[in-house]
Amino acid sequence: MLEGTFRDVIKNIGAGGLSVRTNRKVAVGQPITIELPFFNFGSMMKVTGRIVRRDLAGFAVTFDEPIHGSVCKEGHFPEMVNERDR
Repeated sequence: MLEGTFRDVIKNIGAGGLSVRTNRKVAVGQPITIELPFFNFGSMMKVTGRIVRRDLAGFAVTFDEPIHGSVCKEGHFPEMVNERDR
């Protein structure tokens, strides 16, 4: 089981979960707490969830509770920094 604090790249995020690009070894079903800068890079959002999938490119997390307060009326997040622009 992976423990500690790490910094990796988020590939995709939605109200119910996210995907992380990493070569770290994680266990499916493992609980996880994620802190991420959200829209205003001066503040952090903390979410909890479980790892639901993993592969050689990284892993996917389903949040314990959806992030409803940050979802636009169309059900999508506002435009964020695209991974290719990092």
